[in-house]
Amino acid sequence: MKEKIQERINQVRLLATTPTKGYVAKDAGSFRANDSLSKSIRNSKEANIFLAELDAAIKVAQTKKV
Repeated sequence: MKEKIQERINQVRLLATTPTKGYVAKDAGSFRANDSLSKSIRNSKEANIFLAELDAAIKVAQTKKV
């Protein structure tokens, strides 16, 4: 049993160290989502406002948790 676990650990390590081939992430600007959030945020100014409000909501939630 221990040998099998060690083999799996070695396989995971090998996968983690080997570079991937042929996969390139798309630029976020070229991706068009069709949901209500992406329809309501139409430009970078609105996106920045949304992110600021989201950060504020997260901070409030974290302070209430403690």
